[in-house]
Amino acid sequence: MSKGGEYGAGDSEAFVAERLKMAQAALPLRYERTRPNGTVLDVSWLPLPNGFLAISLADITYLKRTEIAIRESEARAAQALARLRDAVESLADPFYLWDAEERLVVANNAATKVAGGDILTPGVRLEDVLAHRARLGLFPGAIGREDAYVRERLAQIRGATGEPTEVERADGRWLSMRDRRTADGGLVNLIVDITEAKQREAELAAARLAADAANRAKSDFLSRMSHELRTPLNAVIGFAQMLQIDRRDALTAKQREYCQDVESAGRHLLALVNDVLDLARIESGNERLSVERVAAADALAGVGGAMTTIAERAGIELRIDAAADVPDLRADDRRLHQILLNLVSNGIKYNRKGGSVRVSVEVAAGDRVRFVVADTGIGIAADRQKELFEPFHRLGQEHSAVDGTGIGLTICKRLAEAMGGSIGFSSAAGRGSVFWVELPADTSTSAAGAGAAAEASDPPSAETAAHPGGFSLLYVEDNPSNMRLMEHLVSILPRVGLLTASNPRLGLELARAHRPDIILLDLHLPDMSGYEMFEHLKAMPETRDIPVMALSAAAMPNDIRRGLAAGFVRYLTKPIDVKEFLGAIGEYIPLGAAEEETLRPVA
Repeated sequence: MSKGGEYGAGDSEAFVAERLKMAQAALPLRYERTRPNGTVLDVSWLPLPNGFLAISLADITYLKRTEIAIRESEARAAQALARLRDAVESLADPFYLWDAEERLVVANNAATKVAGGDILTPGVRLEDVLAHRARLGLFPGAIGREDAYVRERLAQIRGATGEPTEVERADGRWLSMRDRRTADGGLVNLIVDITEAKQREAELAAARLAADAANRAKSDFLSRMSHELRTPLNAVIGFAQMLQIDRRDALTAKQREYCQDVESAGRHLLALVNDVLDLARIESGNERLSVERVAAADALAGVGGAMTTIAERAGIELRIDAAADVPDLRADDRRLHQILLNLVSNGIKYNRKGGSVRVSVEVAAGDRVRFVVADTGIGIAADRQKELFEPFHRLGQEHSAVDGTGIGLTICKRLAEAMGGSIGFSSAAGRGSVFWVELPADTSTSAAGAGAAAEASDPPSAETAAHPGGFSLLYVEDNPSNMRLMEHLVSILPRVGLLTASNPRLGLELARAHRPDIILLDLHLPDMSGYEMFEHLKAMPETRDIPVMALSAAAMPNDIRRGLAAGFVRYLTKPIDVKEFLGAIGEYIPLGAAEEETLRPVA
C-alpha cells in the first residue's frame, strides 16, 4: 500500500518500519489520516490479549466536510451579527429586536442608557421590560395603573401597523414609538426622541394663536367701528335726500348741488364701511357660508339682470355667453353672485367709452367650473399687479373720478377660497384684463349619470335600482386605472351592472339612491377613509343590510384582521386576484348559467 502511494509520496520503507514499530508497541492508538485523493479516514488500533492487533478504518470524509461547513456558517453568522450590531449601534435612538416569543434578541447602547435599561439582557421578556419601566414611573399614563398600562401597551405593540405612536414621559420629553413585525413573527421597536420637534410645534401653535388673536382683535375693532359709523352715515344720507325733495322750503340750485355732493360722499363712505365690515367678518371666521348646488346658467343670468342697465348707462357692451355643457357647481349662491357682480362692475368702471365686458363659464381641470370676466379697459401695470388683492390698494386710481374702496377684490379672493375655490387674472396696461374664479363642480350629478335621481325626493326602490334583469354592484374608488379594470371585470358578468363613484360622498349618495346588491369599497379614499364610509353605510336604513367588501393594497395579516373585525364581509387585496374576486362576488350575487359559462376556463 505504501509503494502504491496510499500514504502519499516519500520513503515507503521508512514509513513501513515506523508503522511496524507502532504495532509492536501494543498501545491503543486513534488518529485521522487524509488520503491522497482527499478522503479522510478515522483509524483505530486496538491490541488484543492474544497478541493480535485489531485495526478499524472509518471513512469520515462527509463528517469532516460537514464540520468545516458548520464552522464556516458559524463564522458567517458571527460576521452578520457583528454587522447587525454595528448597524444597530450606529443608531442614535433606542432600538430593540424581539423574537417571535417576545424575548429580547438585541438592543443598542442607546436603549440601555434609558432608565431601566439595566434589565435589557438577551432573553428578557418584553412584558417584563414594560412592567419594570412602568414601576419606575417613566410614563405619566402608567402611574397608579401599571398593570393596565402594560396590557394596553402590549396590545398596541402586538397589533403593530408600523404607524408611530407619540408618548409623553414623566420628565416632559416626548417619544415617537414605531413598532413593526418581522417576517418570522418577531418585533422591532424604534424609539425617537421628538421633544425638540414637539417644542417647535408648540411654539408654532402659540405663534398661530397669537396671530389669530391679533387678527380677531383687528377684525373685532373694525367690526365695532363699522357699526358705530353706519348710524350717523345713514342720518347724513337720509337728511341730504330729504333736503333735496323738500318742496315747502325749496333749496336753491346751488344748495341742491351741495346736497347731492353730500349724499354722494356719504354713499361712498357707507360703501367703504360696508366693505370693511364684510372683510372683517370673513377674516374673523364669523361669515357663515351655505354651500349648495348652483347652476352655472342661473349665476350668469343673475349677473345679466343686475348689470345690463349699469353697462348701458356707462356706454359699455355687456355680453353674457351661454353656459353650454357646464356642470352645476358647489358654492354659496349669494356670495358667488357678489363675486361676479364685483368683477363685472370693475370691468365696466375701469373701461373705455365704447368698450366691452364679456362674461363666460367653462369647465376647468380637476372637476372645477371657471367663470371668466374679460374687459377691454385700462388694464393693470405689471409693476402693480402684485398689490391687486391687497386691501385698500387701488393701483393708481385713488385720485381718479371712479369711486372705489380697494377692498372688493380682497373680499372676492377670501370668499372664493372659503368656498374651496380660487381667483386669478391676467392683464396688460392699456389692453384690458381677464379675471377668472374657479369653484368645485358638483360631481354627484355628472358622475352618477342620473341627476334627476339625485334630486328626487324619494330614492328609487331596490327593484328599480337594480341592473335590468339582474343585479348591481357599486364600486367606490378614486383611481381611474382601478376603475377601468373593474369595468372590464364586471363586463364579463352579463347580468351584473356596475355603478362607480370616485369619492365617498358620491358613493353614499349612489348607495342610498340605487341600493346595489353589493358594495366594493377601496379603503384609501379622499376626504373620508373607507372605514368611515363603511360606518355611514351601516348607519343608514337604506344601506345597512347591503354586504360591503373591502378592497385595499394594505395586505398585511393585521390589516385583513382589522377589516374583517370592522364588519366587511370580505377583505380583498390589490392587485386583484380575478378568480378570487369573481368567487367572492358569486357568494353574494347568484350567478346564472351565462355567468358560469363565462367563468369556466377555456379548453
